[in-house]
Amino acid sequence: MPFGCWRPVKFACVDGPEFDGHLVDFNLAMKRQQTYKTEEGKALLELLEAEKSHGGCESATKGG
Repeated sequence: MPFGCWRPVKFACVDGPEFDGHLVDFNLAMKRQQTYKTEEGKALLELLEAEKSHGGCESATKGG
């Protein structure tokens, strides 16, 4: 990336949560969010499948 296109990056944990929202590039933020969508979806499916497979055992022990 050419130096002229560089934009400073701010982090809430370091720079504080307050910033000028007009300076946010929402198109770039949305593109970056899409990057993780597949991985998050896979992790969610694995979690749901794990809950289904263990759900019968848990409900039997809770019933007393």
